[in-house]
Amino acid sequence: MTLRLPPEIEDQLKQVAEVEHRSVQQTVLVAIEEYLSMRETAEILADPAALRGLAEAREVWRRPTDGGRVDVDAVAQPCPQVLRVAIFAE
Repeated sequence: MTLRLPPEIEDQLKQVAEVEHRSVQQTVLVAIEEYLSMRETAEILADPAALRGLAEAREVWRRPTDGGRVDVDAVAQPCPQVLRVAIFAE
């Protein structure tokens, strides 16, 4: 994939990459991953069913059973995205 950027943005990316000790490609990848994660989180927060699932997942994480272990599959079943958000939110 080729990504054409205005020179000023390319310069900013190079500066950020240098400060963070990454390549420009890694810096772009991190930025895209963060953007997609924020979008996914926003979509979940806008969905009442997903919010209920998130609340249920948090409750399970707060009161683990079976010697402190949580059945991750049981938590993730209603909405797999909720588990990812729950982990990031903690």
